[in-house]
Amino acid sequence: MISGARTEGEILFFSGDDTLRQTLAVLCGVSGEAASGVRPRLCIADEDSLSRKRCMEGAGKYRAAVLLLGGAPPDAPAKGIYHLPRPFLFSEFTDLLRGILSDTEKTAETATPTGADRIILTRDGWLCCGERRCHLSPTEEQILRLLLQAAPAPVSRGQIAQIFVSRRGNGVDVYISYLRRKLGELTPQVGILSVRGRGYALVGGKIVSK
Repeated sequence: MISGARTEGEILFFSGDDTLRQTLAVLCGVSGEAASGVRPRLCIADEDSLSRKRCMEGAGKYRAAVLLLGGAPPDAPAKGIYHLPRPFLFSEFTDLLRGILSDTEKTAETATPTGADRIILTRDGWLCCGERRCHLSPTEEQILRLLLQAAPAPVSRGQIAQIFVSRRGNGVDVYISYLRRKLGELTPQVGILSVRGRGYALVGGKIVSK
């Protein structure tokens, strides 16, 4: 069990395995359920697709960190997305959990109430975050707006490919890579997660479309 005070509702569990949920509750020292008035800091998901979907939706809503247990790791995880292969030792889980919660505490301490990490997507294709800004190509902007519209749910590769005149080659992978790099240059709070078999999902902080 993780030592120290833990507020009920800070960690949410998403799993259809009751035994795993009970085990995680003991290890984390909380029930893993939502509590009124508490903003979750971490969402933990089992490897089944429904649990991961609900986890990503919760993390996107509350801007919480994500810990994926088992299954395939993210192809290119964003900051705040963690993966632990199964089976794992309890000590591995608790060590990782301490590190994640420590990171979220540091993020909360350095966060400003002015929304400085909020990203604004302008009509002319500029991404702005505080004094930082970068310009998107028309294709990058279309893809980001598509991801933004669906967030936190994933968008399939097929939907993204429809943006291109030709669907051959690795255009989707290339442009997702471009977007990840540009978002990462603005803030570590926003990223694009690869969801195995489902596509890509925009996760993390807030993007406002003008």
